[in-house]
Amino acid sequence: MEVWDEDDFHLQNPAGEIPEVAYWSGESGLSLPAPAPFRDDNISDHETRLQLGISEYSRIRLLKELDATKKDPLSHCSCGPVGNDIFEWQGVIMGPECTPYEGGLFFLSIHIPEDYPNSPPEIKFKTKVIHPNIDEDGTIHLDILWDRWTPVLTIEWVLLSICSLLADPNADISFNPIAILYRNNREEYNKKTKEWTRKYAMC
Repeated sequence: MEVWDEDDFHLQNPAGEIPEVAYWSGESGLSLPAPAPFRDDNISDHETRLQLGISEYSRIRLLKELDATKKDPLSHCSCGPVGNDIFEWQGVIMGPECTPYEGGLFFLSIHIPEDYPNSPPEIKFKTKVIHPNIDEDGTIHLDILWDRWTPVLTIEWVLLSICSLLADPNADISFNPIAILYRNNREEYNKKTKEWTRKYAMC
């Protein structure tokens, strides 16, 4: 199994191409591919899952997700396990074009619970970033990482959703200082965000 770290973590498809099939486009113009439900006819039966055990089923599911990302890599984000631990991954996102994050590479830690996909992965930004929906410690306030998670989603799809969140913050539900700045002074917000992107995401 491959080892992923910030020194040699390479995007699998750095061409910057946006997938043609899209279901969402925010004010930034970033389009994302429609999520395909994860299906596995070989291990979808409930009794089979019980026989395998929760953690073993999770391991098989993660290996299949990893194989899918290698066969059909995305252009602006990538992910993979750290060392030999299938439950510890790292992700990287290219800053969306036409946003204050453009040109940056943002690394994320991905901890996967042993009952995955019944529970969502725990994903945090490792790279410092200014954003209305991201806390100082990297915690991401995204609904599908909390109450709107469903087992048909994949880690790759969550990364795509984080890409869209970078491009189009949901500042109306946040009341931290960055969200207030975003709502009241967009020019100053963009300036500050660009400075942090240059300082922390372009090293």
